[in-house]
Amino acid sequence: MQSIKQPFSVWVRKCTDIIGQKVWQPGGGHDRNIWSDDAIYRTIEYCHTNPVTRGLVRLPEEYRWSSAAWYNDGTGPLEVDKWQQ
Repeated sequence: MQSIKQPFSVWVRKCTDIIGQKVWQPGGGHDRNIWSDDAIYRTIEYCHTNPVTRGLVRLPEEYRWSSAAWYNDGTGPLEVDKWQQ
């Protein structure tokens, strides 16, 4: 994963005003493979509800960088391949 993250960090720093800050957050998160339909569903649900849990928005669809609005009614700014369980 470092072979992907390190060049991306360099690119972000070149394209933005980020100086002396880390691009990737430290902490308990880690990369993992998702092997089941249930795990995919739970991961998508987690990503959609996390901004609400953190108090950034009232509804998942309100978070600008979320695919929740598109999953909800197809109107969000991010078009994705909808996961159908």
